[in-house]
Amino acid sequence: MYVLCSQDSAGIEAEDVAKRLIDYGFHAPTMSWPVPGTLMIEPTESESKDELDRFIDAMISIRQEIRDIEQGRADKENNVLKHAPHAPDVVSGETVTHVCVCVCVCVRSRAWDACSIQGE
Repeated sequence: MYVLCSQDSAGIEAEDVAKRLIDYGFHAPTMSWPVPGTLMIEPTESESKDELDRFIDAMISIRQEIRDIEQGRADKENNVLKHAPHAPDVVSGETVTHVCVCVCVCVRSRAWDACSIQGE
């Protein structure tokens, strides 16, 4: 599946969508190959239906974020897509020191945990 991103309607590029997928707990897909300005989505046979559904939910949410830009409800330059991926302290609203920070972005019933040691 290829996802074509048009800058004309909202100023969103394939890179913006790829980085936003990180916020939803997905590894950024292949970009601009073999077709420039696209994302190549190719799940493996080992992906469960629940995981595919979670990915689809994330893409639907991202499409709504783009629609918000197109319809003027979000700024074309200052929005969640242009600033993705978001750091744990931005997502959690708390100061990050040297502890392991687990950021959970829930889509349906599954959560993604990204842990990193900071401040050491």
